[in-house]
Amino acid sequence: MINIRFGLNDEHKPGREMKGEIRVIEVSAQEALRIREKVRMTEIGPRMGEMLSELMAFFQRRKVQMSGPPFSLYRSVTGEMVDVEVGFPVPARTSGEGRVQATVVPGGKAVIATHVGPYESLHETYAGMQAWMASNGVVPAEFMWEQYMTDPQREPDSSKWITQVYWPIK
Repeated sequence: MINIRFGLNDEHKPGREMKGEIRVIEVSAQEALRIREKVRMTEIGPRMGEMLSELMAFFQRRKVQMSGPPFSLYRSVTGEMVDVEVGFPVPARTSGEGRVQATVVPGGKAVIATHVGPYESLHETYAGMQAWMASNGVVPAEFMWEQYMTDPQREPDSSKWITQVYWPIK
């Protein structure tokens, strides 16, 4: 199982910034355009910002319409390296170019939780999800994704940022 720890801080209590319940839902597959990279865990925030900027420039240049908020899909974690895709949902059959490639965010059953707060405390939501899955006999897949519901440029107060966390199950 992947154990993601973004900026662990002893001041935080697990699940403190998780809002609402953890539950299993059925997720529809979603076509998207993304950039995929292997990134050091310590550099993930800045790299994701650069990847999103590159995607936005592509979308503007090609006049591509986004059909939802941005996401990051974590394929694997090996030591300090993360295999991550950063992208946006798009209408069906939208093609990419160069580093921007078409993909499908998988559908199926997933555990979902809503994180409210800064990205640096997302590890708390992941810890809550892992505990919930263990106590409910749910086996997680080797990948998961986050969907960023709040635009930090429009809402600078990180305590109000909303992130949906999806963890597919086997």
